[in-house]
Amino acid sequence: MMLTYVGQRVLKLSTINFVDLARNSIMELKNQFLTSISLKFTSPPEPLYCLMDRLQMKEVVDVVLTNAIESLEGATGTIEISFGTEKYKTSSFSIAFQSDDLEDGLYSFCQIRDTGNGIDIEDLPKIFEPFFTTKFVGRGLGLALTVGIMRAHHGALTVESIPDQGTTVRILLPAITG
Repeated sequence: MMLTYVGQRVLKLSTINFVDLARNSIMELKNQFLTSISLKFTSPPEPLYCLMDRLQMKEVVDVVLTNAIESLEGATGTIEISFGTEKYKTSSFSIAFQSDDLEDGLYSFCQIRDTGNGIDIEDLPKIFEPFFTTKFVGRGLGLALTVGIMRAHHGALTVESIPDQGTTVRILLPAITG
């Protein structure tokens, strides 16, 4: 676990369609989606290929999706998943974890937005810290583990949240061009 947090776990990189990876995560987590949760999945017309370790990036998507589900606390709500590729200036990221060597450039993303409780403004800077949680005891490692995975992939996570309105997380990886 410590190797993952510091981004030193061995990667098995291959070119993978980010959309398919997220779709597989949803299928495996579908028993957690209560009937009160509306899921909107918008995929681009073309595959969105990224260089990634399938198991580690699936773990990142699973953590973000699980947090979105839990933020709804059984209430009626929506989780929207979308994808794209955009040019980013790393200095413009909202509350984020980003790899130390992240550069401005073209990034592919998986965006997960929920209409849940949102995150209090004073808690936002702490969400990537190990063992920080506003949930129940025994939680708080999910986002901390994603830090190392994103570091190893030269990627980033951006988080925007408004209390009582929801949270948007973008998982960004360097785009494959050409």
